[in-house]
Amino acid sequence: MLATSEAVVLLNCLRLYFNTTSAREVISLLTPDLNWQVLVQTAIDRGVMPLLYQSLKQIAIAEHGANDGKLVPRSVMVQLQNLHRMNGLNNIAQSKELLQVLALLESAGIKAIAFKGPSLAASVYGNVALRQFNDLDILVRLQDFWQAKAVLVDRGYRSPLSKQSEIDLFNEQLQIPLVYRDPETTMFNQRFQFSLLHSNPERGIDLHWGIPPRRILNLDRFDRQWENLMQIDLMGKQINTFSPELTLVIQALNIAKDSYSDISFKQVCDVAQVIQAYPDLNWHLAWKIAAELRTQRLFLMGLGISHDLLDLPLPPFMLEKCSKSKLIDWQILEDVWKYGEYKMFKQVSVA
Repeated sequence: MLATSEAVVLLNCLRLYFNTTSAREVISLLTPDLNWQVLVQTAIDRGVMPLLYQSLKQIAIAEHGANDGKLVPRSVMVQLQNLHRMNGLNNIAQSKELLQVLALLESAGIKAIAFKGPSLAASVYGNVALRQFNDLDILVRLQDFWQAKAVLVDRGYRSPLSKQSEIDLFNEQLQIPLVYRDPETTMFNQRFQFSLLHSNPERGIDLHWGIPPRRILNLDRFDRQWENLMQIDLMGKQINTFSPELTLVIQALNIAKDSYSDISFKQVCDVAQVIQAYPDLNWHLAWKIAAELRTQRLFLMGLGISHDLLDLPLPPFMLEKCSKSKLIDWQILEDVWKYGEYKMFKQVSVA
């Protein structure tokens, strides 16, 4: 499978956002046969539309100090500007909802951690408008799950499953025997969350009682990470989220998780943004966390994919670990991932 012009441009626009390529390099790729609508739609589908917009704004004025429509069509920039504005308004509304839900959970005596969504956008992107998300992710302790769900039901959320189906699924995921060498595809089948819907279709919450893969939940290993938190400012309110090191591990695991079905550019960019947002990030602590959670290989896989696609700088000792781990098992990817598509972007990354 050959890399399309749009794939090359999108990948290099993401690299431009993370300063791993130059505006001039991107400009050289803007050929007359480029399908701008395919580029925009691909960015939307991959969850990186705001980053594409930021990069195209940069290159649109790179040559002449203003967008004269020669490098990027004005219609495309207007379209992206409108999409970016709508995304920002949605994210502000989602952020307000998150704050209200967290306040309700706190009033009920339930400790909750917000992650991904608005908390990740605010803590690592510095602007909730720079990340696409459609729902909220909240983690509670296993013993608090049903009480937390009741709080959300009172808020107007509901599950698409019957009560008995929920209980059966909950118990089934807790009782599945753990084999340490189970393939990651099996590990990630247990998602440890219920997706709750709202009468307002723009609202939704994934209520988690654990983090995949399965091996994390089984040995109380993740419970120790409840102490590995920090407070961030979200719209003037302080909320709990994961520390930079734990956030990096979880986002890298998300890449590994999603890689078994599709490429997740958004997750790849999340890893890159965590690294750039925290230049003093404690890499040895991040590796220790991955080891405590028994997810070193998956952690390296997520880092390796980010490094490959975005030319993301990594500390020498982490690069060495990635190299020694043979982190990309191509045969597995060929069986369970869209191997051809990853190979396409891999070709772009080494071109």
